[in-house]
Amino acid sequence: MKLIKLPYLIFFLILIGCDKKEELSQTEIQIISTISKTSEVGDTIMFEFYVHTNSGLNTIEFYVEDSLLMTKSKDFISTESDSIKFNYNVLYENIGQILDFKILVKDKNGKSNSKNISVNISDDISAEFLTLKVEETYSSASSYRDTGIVHTKFITEDETRLVEKPFKTAFLRSGLYLFQYYDASKENSKYIIHRDKNNVVRIFDESTGDIEIIGSLLQAVARLTGVSSASSINIPMLIMPNELGLNNIFNQIENKEISGSEVIDDIDCYKLTGYYKFNGSGCTIWIQKNNLLIRRISSSSEYDTFKSEDVVDIIGEINIEMEDSEFEFSIPE
Repeated sequence: MKLIKLPYLIFFLILIGCDKKEELSQTEIQIISTISKTSEVGDTIMFEFYVHTNSGLNTIEFYVEDSLLMTKSKDFISTESDSIKFNYNVLYENIGQILDFKILVKDKNGKSNSKNISVNISDDISAEFLTLKVEETYSSASSYRDTGIVHTKFITEDETRLVEKPFKTAFLRSGLYLFQYYDASKENSKYIIHRDKNNVVRIFDESTGDIEIIGSLLQAVARLTGVSSASSINIPMLIMPNELGLNNIFNQIENKEISGSEVIDDIDCYKLTGYYKFNGSGCTIWIQKNNLLIRRISSSSEYDTFKSEDVVDIIGEINIEMEDSEFEFSIPE
């Protein structure tokens, strides 16, 4: 058998040792992420980190970055254990967004390894937390505008009659406000609620041509609640809870739950279901995930001789630039 010369053998062993040292200095990161709900507040993301190294001392740096580029960091305590398990809880408040996490591991020899993970938890929230965030979105808005239409079907044994009531809303936190609606099946049916910069509230009734000064915006929207099929109150009450009261549409329904998601006009929406407290009839509210605005409201009621089905479609914009000209009180000719 031919022997390997000693210098070559020593050189070969040195190479093996170098490779082995590099291998041992490399840190492995395994991440398991789970999500669990907290009690009616929001969701807590619980991450379990399994960090394994053969080189001893580790310093773990944890970075949280969401789609708003808000960054937090946390340095874990150093440890000399070769196998470490960490729990890190993050209370997630920006629903509808993706959180990106970066875990960086440094060992005592200056070697490092990192791993990225993205978690989308937009669908894993409680109904109570969702409605809370929707209320906050509207009540903190600096401006808002929408256009919409209420579709109401009156169903009897003999016929089904459809009534449509288009509406639109404009609002500035400074106080300017404009709401108008009309019944598409009737002539001269437009109503307008207007508040100017001096806090003077007016109602215009096209059927009579009268303009009436009202003591408060609450009185004005309450007067039109029934005839407008609640379009005068549903969104405005969310925008101005201190002025119009806290009995908004979410507080009017019970047994609320998120029953999945649905796309409306290419916009992904939460589907929130519940039952009206005053009559037990069902209600479904579609809430856009991208901005937490209400996109659709559906409900039905049964009476002795007929049944009614309401579908309210709303296309809203929030925190947008608005000119004072949008709030001009113009009377139809």
